[in-house]
Amino acid sequence: MNRRAWIGTSLLATATAWLFGRPHSVSSSTAPAQPPETKPGEFGLDPPQRANPPRVENALPPESGFEYREFDISRYTTKIRHESAAPQQAIADWIVRRTGASRWFGERSTSLAVDRQLVRIYHDPRIIRQAADIIDRFNNALADLLSIRLRLIAATDTQWRFTVFNRLKPLAVGPTGQQVWTLPIEEGIQILTQFQIDRGFRLLDDQKFEVVNGQPVTIKRVVNRNYVSGLQEAGPANFGAQAAVKAIEEGVTLKLDPLLQFDGDEVELAMDLRAVTVRSMIRTRVIAPRQVGTPELILDVPEAIESRMELNVPALPTDQMLFISAGILPGILQDRRGLANVLGLSNTNTELLVFLEVKPIRTALGRSR
Repeated sequence: MNRRAWIGTSLLATATAWLFGRPHSVSSSTAPAQPPETKPGEFGLDPPQRANPPRVENALPPESGFEYREFDISRYTTKIRHESAAPQQAIADWIVRRTGASRWFGERSTSLAVDRQLVRIYHDPRIIRQAADIIDRFNNALADLLSIRLRLIAATDTQWRFTVFNRLKPLAVGPTGQQVWTLPIEEGIQILTQFQIDRGFRLLDDQKFEVVNGQPVTIKRVVNRNYVSGLQEAGPANFGAQAAVKAIEEGVTLKLDPLLQFDGDEVELAMDLRAVTVRSMIRTRVIAPRQVGTPELILDVPEAIESRMELNVPALPTDQMLFISAGILPGILQDRRGLANVLGLSNTNTELLVFLEVKPIRTALGRSR
């Protein structure tokens, strides 16, 4: 055998041994070859992390000193006519309000779940007792309905205090100087009558309505003040940028959440009072990219004043009313069509006054004393 034949025979033997020594595999266009499996720890790769197994349904994580309790609320949610589709949500909101949100969103696992039948709580005994007190005030209230009356007064100045201040009992002071007092309803009516006689007072609103005990309600007395806020495309006519008109809600918005105390002689109130007035619109000229018409447009920069106060009244006697000074809000809810307003002569010392009454209405569904 010459040298060339020997080399060819050696190469053929090597190729045959390599081919038949590999494991059998099938390759096709529909079954692509899979990469070789990489073992954990090879090439410096960390082993794959396996997800935690799911918890058993309805299981609660063990917390030292915690208890699980259920409370029936079907009497409140099903036997009383509600406008809300989910009246049970008010119970959860009041529980969190009473106990504090931080007690439910901390390091320890807690649970508060509500539906139209049950309140389910997993927490320490003290929190459960507080929640039970709230639930009892929903289920066994002396009255299922509350009567609410709201009056809004605009005073031309602050001098009304001279004759009535000594009849007011201070309750709270707001973050920007708002003042809250209480006084007997009879005396409040006398003060309102006196205000109606005096030409320095203007009645802005007088609303009276009923609400289910514990359910939130929003009371609004607002008007829209339109202004030119900026520019917008003119549309298919391709006239370029045009004025964009927006609106500010001027007026008073009161969010109120009343809940009777168990004895029925006092009511707890959670309230959020917001009052806004647009004092003026400052006109400003701008250059706008327009193909038709003058390139100048006039925009409005609103000069707005807001008074905002959140307040929780733990126990307002049902024979007392709240009297609130929301502060100085010039021209709030004033007719802007008059000559005085055009000339900028509107009163700059207007004070917004709020009178609020909450009374229980006896019903057959409520418990007896």
